[in-house]
Amino acid sequence: MGTELTTPAQLRCAIVRGVVLQTGSQCLDYVVVDENNIVVAEGTSSSPDWVRHDAGGYHTKRRFDEMFPQGWQVHFDF
Repeated sequence: MGTELTTPAQLRCAIVRGVVLQTGSQCLDYVVVDENNIVVAEGTSSSPDWVRHDAGGYHTKRRFDEMFPQGWQVHFDF
């Protein structure tokens, strides 16, 4: 069995766009890429902390568990 089946996938999350609304709140668009720089998730959150929460498992766990049965870890580029 190769290490690719036993080592958790190393995913990277980056904020790709930020917009401040008239209300003063912000919308941060983010993407999560795999080791081949293929986008495996994307979304919008209201702060960097919420991006970490949402991309780190809240909105992505089911999808990542299916895509990466060997496990996964999200690293944040911010």
